[in-house]
Amino acid sequence: MVMETEMSVRSLGFAGPALDVRGVALRAWGTVGAVVRVRETRRQLAEMDARMLADIGVDQASARYEADRAFWDLHR
Repeated sequence: MVMETEMSVRSLGFAGPALDVRGVALRAWGTVGAVVRVRETRRQLAEMDARMLADIGVDQASARYEADRAFWDLHR
């Protein structure tokens, strides 16, 4: 059965001889985890008051900008 799956994926042009489905799945899962962490962190940032932001060295404008970014926007 594994051979059939590898052959069908290869025939579609998605992979070469070194098909690494597990590696692709692990990277995808890692990306999902990163998106969830970013969404939660930005939510927490939006809830911080001026004193809390000052404690971590972030001004209110920067915090608002970061909190308003889309959860899938992982990089600047």
